[in-house]
Amino acid sequence: MKTIHFLTQAGAGGIAISNNMQAVSYLEQASEMMDTLNLGRNPLDGSELDMDSDITISSIDIARVESLIGQAYYHMGNFTVSVQHFEHALSSLSKKQPTNRLQIQLAILSQRLTQFFHVHFPARFTGTASKEMAVVKLEQARVLSHLYREYRSMHNDRMALYLALQHLNTAETSNTDFHELINAYSEMIECCRLANWPKLAYAYEMRAFQRCKTTLSVNLHPDDFPTVAQLYVTSLHLHLCHGNISGAVDSGYAAEEIIAKLHDNELALKALPLTAQALLLQNNVSQCMEILEQFEFIVDETDDVVARTWYNCCCLDVFLHGGHYMESFPNCIDFGVSLQSDPTYSDKASMFYIASCLALWYHRRRDWGSGEEWLGHANNNLSTKYDSFMSVQALLNLLECQLLLLWFGLRKTIHSLIERCNNAIKKSFKMLKTTCKQYPIFQPRLLHMQAYHQIMLDNTTKAYKCLRKSLQESNAMGNRLDENWTAFNEQIWLDANHSSPGDSYWAVYVQGLLHDKPSVLKGDLMYFGLPLPAWKDGIYDKYFE
Repeated sequence: MKTIHFLTQAGAGGIAISNNMQAVSYLEQASEMMDTLNLGRNPLDGSELDMDSDITISSIDIARVESLIGQAYYHMGNFTVSVQHFEHALSSLSKKQPTNRLQIQLAILSQRLTQFFHVHFPARFTGTASKEMAVVKLEQARVLSHLYREYRSMHNDRMALYLALQHLNTAETSNTDFHELINAYSEMIECCRLANWPKLAYAYEMRAFQRCKTTLSVNLHPDDFPTVAQLYVTSLHLHLCHGNISGAVDSGYAAEEIIAKLHDNELALKALPLTAQALLLQNNVSQCMEILEQFEFIVDETDDVVARTWYNCCCLDVFLHGGHYMESFPNCIDFGVSLQSDPTYSDKASMFYIASCLALWYHRRRDWGSGEEWLGHANNNLSTKYDSFMSVQALLNLLECQLLLLWFGLRKTIHSLIERCNNAIKKSFKMLKTTCKQYPIFQPRLLHMQAYHQIMLDNTTKAYKCLRKSLQESNAMGNRLDENWTAFNEQIWLDANHSSPGDSYWAVYVQGLLHDKPSVLKGDLMYFGLPLPAWKDGIYDKYFE
C-alpha cells in the first residue's frame, strides 16, 4: 500500500510541474498494482495473498488515481482518453454518467429538481451527508469539476450544464469543502451566462458571494484567495457580457487586487484582458492602459506566447476603437505576421482574434489586398461556438470589414464584389443577431453596423431608427465607447452641415502611427468615420489612395 501511495504522490507531483508523461507512467503502475490486489494477488511477485491479509483498495483510492491520470491526459491535450479516465473514476464512486442525448436531458431535469429542493429547503438537503459519505461526495465533486472543464473545452454545453448541476448538488450535499462549493457556483454562473439565463446567473453569483462572506468572516485562510479570485473573474465575464460595465469593472479590480497579492499569473492572464476591455468601453483609456501595463509585465515574466498574443490583441483594440497607442503598432503587425507563419502555434481563439484586428486595420486603411489576406486567416480559424466576449468582438470586427468592402464595391461599381459582400453580410447579421442575445453588450455595435448597412443602401429612415436604438442601449449600459462612436458617425452621415469625415483625425493619425510616432491627440479618443459611397474626394483619398 505504501508503494501505491508513493506512486500516486509522484504522479500528482509530476502533473503539478507539467511532467505529464512521467506522471502517467507512475499512476498507471499504481493502477495496475491496485487491479492485481483486487484480484487477490501480490502485485510484486504475482503470488496469492494470504487469507488473513487486511490489504483493501477503497473506491476512493481507485477514483483518485483515475482522476489524476485523466488530469495528466487533459494537460497533454488527449481529451478522449482523459474523459474515459474521469468517467471510470466516477463509476468507481457509484456516479455513472449518462451516455446519450435522452439520458442527458432526463439527468439534467433530475439535477435541476434536486437543486430546487436545495434552494428552497436547505436545512433538509444541504450538508446532510454522513461523515463517511461526505468524504465520498467530496471526491465525486472533485472529479466532476475536472470533467466539467473537459466538456467546456469541447464546447459541449449540454453535458457541461449537467456536470455543473451535478457538481453543485454533490458539493452542497457534502457541504464540507469551501473550494469545491464556490467552484461549483462559478461553473453554474458560466453555464447560465452561456444559456442566456442572466437572472439565474446573478442569483448564483449572489449565493456564492454570500457563502464567501459567511465562511471567510469566520475562518480566513490563504488557500481561499485563489478560489475567491476565480469567482470574481467569472463575475467579471458575466457582467461584461450582459452589459453591466460598471459591475464588470468592480469585479475586475477586486480580482486584480487579490491576484496581485497571490502573484498568480494564470489568474491574472484571465482577468486583466477583460478588465481592460471593460475600461475601454467606459472610455477610461488611462486606466485601461495601466491594466495593460500590468498585463505586459506578466507576459514578459511568463514568456507565454498565447498570453503575448492576447496582449497584442488588446493593444490593437485600444488603437482601433479608441485611437490610442499602447504598444508599437508596427511591432503588433510584425507579431501577427510571425504568428501566422508559425506552424507550432495551435491556439485558434487568439489567432482568430488577432487576424480579425489586422483585417480591420487594413480594411480601414483601404489596403484591400492585405485586408483580404487577413480575412482569410481569420476564416481559417473560425470556431463553431462563440462563447466568450473576445470571440464575439472578433466577429463584429469581421462584419465591419465586410461592410467596408461593400462600400468599396459600391464606390467602384464592382457588381461581383457587391453581390459577394451582400451575401457575406447577410450571413453575418443573421449569426450575430442570435449571438448578441447571449451577449447584450454588443447589441449597440451591431445596431450601429446595421445602420451603416442601411445608409449605404440609401434607406435613411431605417438607418436613423437603428442609430437611435444603438444610442439608447449604449447609454443605458454605460457603454461610452459605442455611444460616442455611433454619435460621431450619425453626425457625419445625417448632418448636412458637417464638413467631412476627416474631422476624426483618424486618417492623419495612422500615418504617424506607421512610423512609430506617439499619439497626436493625447487624452482624446479618435473614432473612425465609416465612409459613405457618396464621398469621392477629401482627406481619406489624400491619405489612402
